Amino acid sequence: MTKTPLKVSRRTRNKALKLQQLVWLECTHKVLFSEPYPAMDDIIWCFKCQEEKLVIHAPTDYRVSCMLCTFSNTFGRAKLQAEIAAGKHRVQRGPAHIVEIFDGNVLVNTFGDRNQNETSMLPLSDEEPPF
Repeated sequence: MTKTPLKVSRRTRNKALKLQQLVWLECTHKVLFSEPYPAMDDIIWCFKCQEEKLVIHAPTDYRVSCMLCTFSNTFGRAKLQAEIAAGKHRVQRGPAHIVEIFDGNVLVNTFGDRNQNETSMLPLSDEEPPF
């Protein structure tokens, strides 16, 4: 009995290749992952070293999360789209909503977290005006 090879279209083959990303471990070994990808500072098993290693480089995966409500969304590699979504959320929901942008597990930016003590308009001294 002869087995006929399974025919896979070129489009399906290319789509499968695009979903895989290269991840570097602290032992300098590289591992090819499909989705979901590990994030920076995750600990995964290295098959070559036969022990757990830290991920030192992973594909970017931006996500936004609001600290006040349940708003959260992922954007993959689109950092600009994540920043636009964070800005829109603050405009629609109000200035009390503080939205954080993460790349994997690393905090990249915070929208709306202003320290009001540093930007005070009060004079430095009661005796002398600030101008």
